[in-house]
Amino acid sequence: VSDDLAQLLRLNEEEIGRLDTAFSGTRAVLQDLETENIAVDQPSETQVVLSIPPYQEEGELVREELYGELEKTLGPARFSRFLQVAEPGLEEQFEYFGRADRTLEFEALQDAATGAPQLFVRDERVVPSKDDPLRQDIIAVEQIVTELPEQYQPYWSWLPEYVTRFGRSN
Repeated sequence: VSDDLAQLLRLNEEEIGRLDTAFSGTRAVLQDLETENIAVDQPSETQVVLSIPPYQEEGELVREELYGELEKTLGPARFSRFLQVAEPGLEEQFEYFGRADRTLEFEALQDAATGAPQLFVRDERVVPSKDDPLRQDIIAVEQIVTELPEQYQPYWSWLPEYVTRFGRSN
């Protein structure tokens, strides 16, 4: 729970603890659901693609459970205010509660100028639009890094050595 949110909703320490527990439990359940059907493809010797299909029904149940806990902790008025200010960020934070079709692409590269090893990472989500059932939104982030970003640690078991060597050494 951020300080700004705690101040806006006038949360006490007990409420902050309950919300933090609910958020971390939700994150763990969604990560388990995400990895149940993960598919791995290696289109080349230096590239791996992880495909994570949607799990919308299970994700909706997780959302309902989280929202129930939030409403129980905050009460109806503060819960309504919470949704007004935080729901879009909550959707993103919790991987759209299983509505997104996600593709993670990793490719080992060498810097053209120095020859130093680098890692290309593409993280793409295809999310059905809440406003238009005929539209899908594509959200993609591409980066070239020298260290595997922390948010990809949950996928370590599916990544080959040429990707995991970019993991933190400490």
